[in-house]
Amino acid sequence: MPRLPITIETLRFAPSLLAAWKKGDRKLLKKSRASKAIKKVVLSRARKGAGREGFGEAYVASKLGKSDNGWRTSFNWLSSSKWLDGRGLASRPEKELQAALTKHFGAAALRELQLRAKEFRASDKRGPNWLQGRSPAAPDLWVISKGEHRFISCKLGARGRHGVAGLRLIAMHLRPKDGRKVSVQLLNLWPEDRRLPWPTVTRVGRTPGGGKVWRLQQGYTVGPVE
Repeated sequence: MPRLPITIETLRFAPSLLAAWKKGDRKLLKKSRASKAIKKVVLSRARKGAGREGFGEAYVASKLGKSDNGWRTSFNWLSSSKWLDGRGLASRPEKELQAALTKHFGAAALRELQLRAKEFRASDKRGPNWLQGRSPAAPDLWVISKGEHRFISCKLGARGRHGVAGLRLIAMHLRPKDGRKVSVQLLNLWPEDRRLPWPTVTRVGRTPGGGKVWRLQQGYTVGPVE
């Protein structure tokens, strides 16, 4: 079985940036080179929420630099059939993301990805119940940059297992029409003035069908433990 190409890294941030975000200061994202779509949805989400809502996506987007395009992707497009044809999607950001996914990957590819996600969940329920009944979750951001499609999960702390499963499914099964590379990345955000609480290596689950334990190693790709 090939190595699983998920890159896991820790991204440190200045506590002052989070403090400013909590007070409503959005310059971090507004002055960044993030796409208009990412800025619009993240800023809208932050206005509706309180505290640190949206900070993770905003900080990561500000660090990515200029991209050809990008979207916030933390919707249920890995599991809901509404995303196959767009019918029933309520919000404009959802409709725009569905149109972009269909344009770059195609409805057939999305249908196949959802099927794989369903199979993964069914297999997991039979054991080892790694997802604890939840469906694989989509990442937070998708950017097209430097000739590749980058799917990124960003989390203030350790990422949930269903998020890791979503990244893994995308890496293994989603192929774009334009032939560009697809990369997936897990970014754990942590303040610069605090000690990291997680170990370098974490056991996170098993492959569908059982057998091998997958190991997440900080700063490296992920592969099966023989």
